[in-house]
Amino acid sequence: MSDSVSDQNLGSLHSVFDYPFTLIDVGAGGGINRRRWGKFRNLTVIGFEPDEREFTKLQDSERHRWFQVALYGSEGVLDLNVTRYQTNTSLLQPNLEFLKSVHVSLSDFDILRKVPLRCRTLDALCREYRLVPHVIKLDTQGTEIDILRGGEMCLRRSIFAVEAEVEFLPFYKNQALFTDVHNYLSGLGFQLMDYLNPVRIRGRDYGCGRGTPSHLLSADALYFKSPSRMVEDLQTTDPACLTAAVAICAAYDHDDYAQELCHSVREMAPDLRPQMTHHLRHLQSLPIHKWRRVRDFLTRFKILRSIGKRAKWYLTPV
Repeated sequence: MSDSVSDQNLGSLHSVFDYPFTLIDVGAGGGINRRRWGKFRNLTVIGFEPDEREFTKLQDSERHRWFQVALYGSEGVLDLNVTRYQTNTSLLQPNLEFLKSVHVSLSDFDILRKVPLRCRTLDALCREYRLVPHVIKLDTQGTEIDILRGGEMCLRRSIFAVEAEVEFLPFYKNQALFTDVHNYLSGLGFQLMDYLNPVRIRGRDYGCGRGTPSHLLSADALYFKSPSRMVEDLQTTDPACLTAAVAICAAYDHDDYAQELCHSVREMAPDLRPQMTHHLRHLQSLPIHKWRRVRDFLTRFKILRSIGKRAKWYLTPV
């Protein structure tokens, strides 16, 4: 089901939104983020959702295929802990001792039943179905690092971006926390680009406290491969992975990073210069959304305010 730029004329790709690439969505309940991915006309989506309540809502199409399969770090059968509140369902058991210390409904974590599931690794499934993934999104309630380890070959070969829900607090027993995920991906040449959708929570005895909840629970951590690792990988992988990387950068509004990648590759791989020139032309023609102009203005304002504070500090007599 994978596409390759080598199979078609690069000149037929009229914009970044025509670039072909494959998204792996693990914990696919609710479907993909249409706001981010809906404008890409040649996007292939492979989704995995073991919970039958959510899986039955997903529909296959020409470019969307869903599997009622649990991904993990090894092949075998594990119990899925189906909880009262659907989004708390996990292969891991809730850490009730910790949950009693924060302001959550303990009944939402009640295990209604245990469902034996055959677990597969991403690498095995990609070999079986001849998939070449370029970006992976994970939301699996504490097992993200296990899934990543089961897809290490894909991470090394073709995957450019990882969007993984990471936890800072141990909601589940024996779960990996942010530092574990970060150290693992950093070791494979990925760098942290952003935190998306941070979730905060109050302690159990917060009284009448106001303002921002004190405890940072989770966030979606976004990782891209570093330019140097991307250049190294191009020696053994299809240049189509770079084309996919350019589109993925644009999807996450990091087209400046895509340009950085293209310039790095153009310098270190002269035979790919025509392709890089093509990508750079498309990147420069991307529309600038109004909210980005607002963001850029606010960023400049923060810089000016910082300079003002420093000047005041230096000029104020001791």
